[in-house]
Amino acid sequence: MRILLVSPYPPQKDGIGDYSAKLADGLRALGHTIGVVTPRARDGAPEEIVGALEGDGLADAIARFAPDVVHLQFAVAAYGARGPTLIRSLSRLRTPVVTTVHEVTRDTRALRAPGRAMYRALARRSAALIAHTDPARAALIHQIGATADEVRLIPHHRAEPPPATAD
Repeated sequence: MRILLVSPYPPQKDGIGDYSAKLADGLRALGHTIGVVTPRARDGAPEEIVGALEGDGLADAIARFAPDVVHLQFAVAAYGARGPTLIRSLSRLRTPVVTTVHEVTRDTRALRAPGRAMYRALARRSAALIAHTDPARAALIHQIGATADEVRLIPHHRAEPPPATAD
């Protein structure tokens, strides 16, 4: 399967980007082909990065990469001002979109009604939603209006912290 991740990604230092890199490694190990579209273009990017969101970057990357599925890694902070444009662009895609929400409870608590509206729009444009915690899944169902069948609970992997560099 050809999977296009839309996510922050190394070399950018970002928790969601690190998560996406581990996800890409695991998917490649299972035999899938991975492409990545990042929020912003970066110098020194790995070869799996096939585009950035500037302009029509998502549509261009999809045309070039021809994915079977788009897997969006989402938190408001990951996309900043590009978030609403990204969500609108998802409605033009013919490729199914699966969205992992990383900060749904924090985003909706901090942004209130505009945050809930953004997540509602995201849920409408996604074939499936993935939450990492029970509270995030509950927020998607009870605050955002997603159905229980649309929201999968997949606990976040636990990575060991890096070795200490100071005592």
